[in-house]
Parts: sequence; structure tokens; C-alpha cells
Amino acid sequence: MIPDEDPSGGIDLTRVPRGELAAAQLVAAVADYGDLAEHHYLELKGPPDLASKGNKAKVAKFILGAANRLPDRAAEAFEGYGVMIIGITPSGVEGVPPIEMLALSQVIQPFLGAAGPRWDVVRVPVEGSTNHVMVILVDPPQMGQPPFICRANGEGLQSGRIYYRGDGETREATADELDLLLARGAAPSLAPVDLDVAVIGNVVPLTVDAR
Repeated sequence: MIPDEDPSGGIDLTRVPRGELAAAQLVAAVADYGDLAEHHYLELKGPPDLASKGNKAKVAKFILGAANRLPDRAAEAFEGYGVMIIGITPSGVEGVPPIEMLALSQVIQPFLGAAGPRWDVVRVPVEGSTNHVMVILVDPPQMGQPPFICRANGEGLQSGRIYYRGDGETREATADELDLLLARGAAPSLAPVDLDVAVIGNVVPLTVDAR
């Protein structure tokens, strides 16, 4: 069963914050709990300088780890999406200086590869500041997906390694976790339903006499 709220209460886990309004509501709720809100589906970061390659690599590590979860585990919250919120500190919502999506993607994507996990960003403005909070959304993992492998070396990342998102941390997968991810990749993917409408048997015209 998908919980309506996290154990602390107040955080809506039933929907993914795709739009700015939903993301702003999540940011406000999460700010009340800080690191206590972190789980396998949610990670919080303070206001790092996202202009640095090292901090962009931390985002890439989360994306890889969130994509390397089991679908049933991921489905516990946010419709299976992994969520990283950047710009929350113990003092509250501070945000980070604006950064273009292209500049962010140019550093992150080499770690993921062309066939890597899909991800997106929702920005939430910080009142009274030019900063904004960045909400990173990682697409839900699916059966039939092999483990996503890191494709480049960086701070805290090594090419060829497989990273896994546990409760409150992103780290290298253990042997048992790797077995589960390999089994995920070997499982048949969920194909879309293919409907074919046809008439079976003889068609007999029906005439109704209204008299």
C-alpha cells in the first residue's frame, strides 16, 4: 500500500511534484523535517554551488541510484519517481543561484550515457530572493530495465560502477542488490495493451416491426 504521508506527517507521497505548484508544496512540507524526511525516494541537499562539476556529479549519482531501484520498492512514493530537492538547509528554504538546464545537463549526462535514466527539473522560486529550489525528478524504474551503469569518472563516481539508492544514502550496490537488479533486467517488460476488434461468427440483420 502506498502511504498517504511520510511517518512525520505532512508530506504528500501520493503524487509526483511535476508542476511548480506541487513542487512548492513539497518543498514547504519537507523544509519542516529536514534530513528526517530522507528515504530511498527522497534526498535533500543544502545550497551547493551547482556551477562546480563536483556538485553536479552528486546530482548524477542520485539519478543513477534512484533509477537503480526495484519497481515495487520505488512505487511506495511519488508514483515511483525519485526526488532530489536542492536548496534546503537547517535554516529553511534558501535555494541556489539560477543555473541553465543546458549547463547542468552537459555535466550530468556523460555520467548517465545516451541510454541512461530519464530525468527532469522543476524550479521553485524563493520568496524575496533571486534563488530558486531545484527539484530533480527521476523517472520510475521499470521491469525489463538492466542496471544503469555509471559512464564516467567524477567526484564520488567511477566509470563502470553501479550505484543504488537506499534509505537516506546513495552508494555502490551490494552483491545481493546487483542480483536483484540483474533479475529486473531479465524480467519481461510490461508491454502496452494491444487491442484488436473483430467480428467473430455470422452477422445477422435485425429488423424491428414497430406495428
